[in-house]
Amino acid sequence: MFASNTASFIKLTESRGMKVLQNSKFCNRNSLVVTDRYAAYNYFADKNRQICWAHLIRDFERLAHSWNIEVKVLGCYLRNVTIELFALKKALLKNEIDVFRFTRRARKLRKRTRYYLKEISRLPEAIGASRVAKNILKSERMMWNFLDDPENIPLTNNHAEQQIRHYVVYRKNSYFTQSQRGNTFLERVILNMETKGPQSFPKPSIYCFLNHSPERIHSKGVKSSLFLALI
Repeated sequence: MFASNTASFIKLTESRGMKVLQNSKFCNRNSLVVTDRYAAYNYFADKNRQICWAHLIRDFERLAHSWNIEVKVLGCYLRNVTIELFALKKALLKNEIDVFRFTRRARKLRKRTRYYLKEISRLPEAIGASRVAKNILKSERMMWNFLDDPENIPLTNNHAEQQIRHYVVYRKNSYFTQSQRGNTFLERVILNMETKGPQSFPKPSIYCFLNHSPERIHSKGVKSSLFLALI
């Protein structure tokens, strides 16, 4: 699922690999994308990729429920950092705080997050949690790219997740498709459903996607992020 604030596009493929992104004309490597930590998204440069915090908090929740007391405590700290970050973002969007205050506080949360993850990664008796912490630390820069433009870069890719929900439900309750022709038909049906769903969706942008003309969308000069979800 490729989604932005102006349009959505779903593409059915046989795999979730990086080739899907490489072969898609909707994936400009210079675009800002919001994704989870799935390896296929390494196709994008770190500076252009924002890691979804809704996925990160799930990782932190698992750490907070660890059998290891030290991991459990540090996991709770990480979860609390995420909760505070979401609260700050909400306050920013409601104009309750300004960008300066948001950025200053978020930078402090970044230091705390890095410290907690490093502490977990150094625990020899918690091999699994240590591995998770080390993997998250590899994405540390991408976790905080929203600091470059707090008002326009979202913390999560929930937009794409919501857009793809109808398809996920359909796939669980059907025999799916048996041909490329069926895939193409299903893509159009689901896209039409999403177009008629949010009434604020601009139909000309959907038309651009259907006619494989992403350049027309970007040429509008609207600054937006691309939300990605591979399932």
